[in-house]
Amino acid sequence: MTTEAKLDRTSIHENLSVCLRQLRPADYELRCLNAARAEQTGEAASWAVHAALHRQREGLTWRELPDAVLEALDGGGMRPVAERFDVALLHLNLYRFDGCLEALAGLPRNLPRSLVAEADYLRATCLMATRSEADREEARILLSGWTGYEEVEPEIGVRILQLLLYGLAMLRDKTLGLTLEGKVQNFLAGRAAFDSAAEDARYTLDRCAGSLYTPERAVIRTRDAVDHFGPQDDQTVLRRPVEYYRCLVNRGALLLLNARYDEAQSAHVVLEELVASYADGVFPRLDYPRMNGLLADYRVGAVDIEEAVRRQESIVDSHEVPGDPFYVENALAVYLILAGRVSDGLAKLDRLHTELTSRRDPEPSMLYLIRANRCAARYVSGAITDACPEWEALFTLVERIPYSFHEVLTKRHKLLAEIMVTGEEMSAGAFDTCLLERFPEEFGPLWAQLGRGFRMPEIQWWR
Repeated sequence: MTTEAKLDRTSIHENLSVCLRQLRPADYELRCLNAARAEQTGEAASWAVHAALHRQREGLTWRELPDAVLEALDGGGMRPVAERFDVALLHLNLYRFDGCLEALAGLPRNLPRSLVAEADYLRATCLMATRSEADREEARILLSGWTGYEEVEPEIGVRILQLLLYGLAMLRDKTLGLTLEGKVQNFLAGRAAFDSAAEDARYTLDRCAGSLYTPERAVIRTRDAVDHFGPQDDQTVLRRPVEYYRCLVNRGALLLLNARYDEAQSAHVVLEELVASYADGVFPRLDYPRMNGLLADYRVGAVDIEEAVRRQESIVDSHEVPGDPFYVENALAVYLILAGRVSDGLAKLDRLHTELTSRRDPEPSMLYLIRANRCAARYVSGAITDACPEWEALFTLVERIPYSFHEVLTKRHKLLAEIMVTGEEMSAGAFDTCLLERFPEEFGPLWAQLGRGFRMPEIQWWR
């Protein structure tokens, strides 16, 4: 090949890189290969790292990238960077927060800006997951520094905005979150016609609608997300099985929250069929949907309380996550209490409370969940004199819960306080259903799930 022809080819690939950034920003393998053909060794290696991270987000191993991409990774000396990101993700997926942050701190300081953005995205994801309000605020500040980057790198920038949106949704006032969601929707609307990643991102916002909108509205949007990422007539393989999995988790959780228990059971069957069709380790936090599935079965009477205890114990034992045990072990504690093993349930709640309060400024929703269930357990155990003032003190905490249905939780707390102050003795089962029996129409369909004396949340993926 002549020098002139070689220069022409290089120039073509350099120009094509600009087109790919705008039209196919999430196709990091193609961007890597194009940069390699343009003889941009460093840029090719950088996109190879992005390709590795993209595969990991989809539940795949980066070590099975095409040979040409791996060669570009090695040619630019970026394999150690990919390996360090791999270590950070491993720690993050296991909720080993210190390990994740330490791995990210060990990245080179001279990374390309796009990889700095990826590192900050993972760092903020980690901080969002610690159950600490102080860490969550730190993450919001970190992510806010990247606003506008979606104009430079659309896929990375939008992902950062989606994570920031989650952080803002965890504030009681939803104004900032709703405003940001509107801006993201407008940005994506301008790209969806030619950028499949932007189209997907619109449905990921639907999947996360429960963080900002009432359960009655959010359940509709999750249906749309499930339809988008689910099997299509012309597909033999799902495009994005992990995102489809998250959509099914949220769909089932919101059906639970809306007390549509039969539909929640059906959604869980579809989810389990999906999980069974892939290798172990592809889908994260299987304890969440399996806890939701059990709760749906329990609500419709498909399992009795003893079977619920056995199944929840199996979920806890099979999917142990020491860094984030709260939801699954809270559910086990409640099942134990409802089964008459109040002291066992109280012991678990005490341990969860000790673990949670060891963290900086624990999130109010989780702190309320554990303290309220613990207080209710003390009440039904006969410690009425101690439980009543403790329940009264929880009013300030319930009013800090940021969820879109917080008004229902506040009303529930007030009505239970009025019952508890009478000193009426009742079993755990009677306490659990007392509001449903005395105020059956208090808040429409949500009341059947949220109006119970013991709370077992319906877990969603909002990140």
